[in-house]
Amino acid sequence: MKSPAVELSRALASAAESAEESVVRVDGARRRSGSGTVYAEGLIVTALHLLDREEGIELSGGAESVAASLAGADPGLDLAVLRAEKPVGKPATLGSESDLRRGALMLSVSRPGRSARVALGVVSALGDGWRGPRGSRLEPYVELSLPLQTGFSGSLIVDAAGQGVGVGIGGIVRGTPLVLTRATLERTVASILAHGRVRRAYLGGSFQPVRLPAVLAEQSGQRTALIVLGLEPGGPAEQAGLALGDVVLQAAGTKLSSLDDLFGVLEEERIDQPLELSLLRGGKPTTLTVTAKARP
Repeated sequence: MKSPAVELSRALASAAESAEESVVRVDGARRRSGSGTVYAEGLIVTALHLLDREEGIELSGGAESVAASLAGADPGLDLAVLRAEKPVGKPATLGSESDLRRGALMLSVSRPGRSARVALGVVSALGDGWRGPRGSRLEPYVELSLPLQTGFSGSLIVDAAGQGVGVGIGGIVRGTPLVLTRATLERTVASILAHGRVRRAYLGGSFQPVRLPAVLAEQSGQRTALIVLGLEPGGPAEQAGLALGDVVLQAAGTKLSSLDDLFGVLEEERIDQPLELSLLRGGKPTTLTVTAKARP
């Protein structure tokens, strides 16, 4: 009778061997190599912090070496998309995020050198979504408990059955291994291929959360809002008539209690679209309509 531990060990080894075909070494910076996952034929996703140039990038999946160039990137997700001169490796197949569970075993398969490297961990945190400091969005939020070793960023994350889960990234939150799952990758890569970057809307102002007086908090149904601290000359907000000291309560019907709330409203689809702001000016309620623009 075979030991369950031996069976699990063999299953993990088989999963790692299969995943190796979809992971390449990325040489795009001096004195540093990293990993990349084959997203589609001729397209590789890797970590932006691994690159210091846009051309002359080398990819290798063992003995074979292929030249590549930067197709575009999203600094908020520390994600870069590379376009290879010819196909290299096997495109990874990523499964549904709905099957993820806390405590599930995960493998990180990387290639910071000539051969692959494997690390074992578990899903330590799982959430519906998370928004980073630059407006980047992870859906869902998946955090791993495993050693953040050289080559993790850009690695392919697979479960114990060998099913692809996403791409490992360690540059969004320092010291925290996160996973960019299929939903996040599909949305981000599509935007990068179309525009060279992920476009986000902006208003051309600086805002800060501020606590509302008790009476206003009761009337508005929210304890905090965003006060206008600065305006870009000629920017969308200034052109619409927003003024320093205005307290913005809502945008497009969404209550703004934090900067994350504002980032959540300013998605790509808001570019060049009218956005109604509900605000307090001198303690009196008023509304303004601003046309959000693409962030430069």
